[in-house]
Amino acid sequence: MLSKKSTFSLLIISSLLLGCASKEEEIVYEPTTTQKGPKKFDNSGTMRCSEGSSKLNSVCDYRSIQKENDTIIWIEDIASPDLIRYRVFKFNYKTHNFIARNGESVESVEKNGKKYLVKVANSYYLISHRSLTEGYTYRPKSVF
Repeated sequence: MLSKKSTFSLLIISSLLLGCASKEEEIVYEPTTTQKGPKKFDNSGTMRCSEGSSKLNSVCDYRSIQKENDTIIWIEDIASPDLIRYRVFKFNYKTHNFIARNGESVESVEKNGKKYLVKVANSYYLISHRSLTEGYTYRPKSVF
């Protein structure tokens, strides 16, 4: 006959072993209308963002790829915080305009030549010039 200590110890050991053997539940995300973002990129980080107002009281991740005349930037979709979904913009260096990949209307205002307040749908993003150009040797034409 087993003692109470031995019985208790066997119960704990068997529950630990059974717990380790069980599989974790796989999380499956719904398909989205945008890519999951690039695996290779020139720059990544965080930026201020908000949903519903321009308070910019949250933080969103981003990735960007710089090209000769523009940057493609993937920004976490603040409107869908529980999904892996990105808003994708193209920024043109010459015109300083943003275009949404999915055709949504984009409004942007340049702030002191260093940041852009970008509004698309009901989402706001504060995009720094550095996030658009870091990783790429951007050299504007000389004025001399």
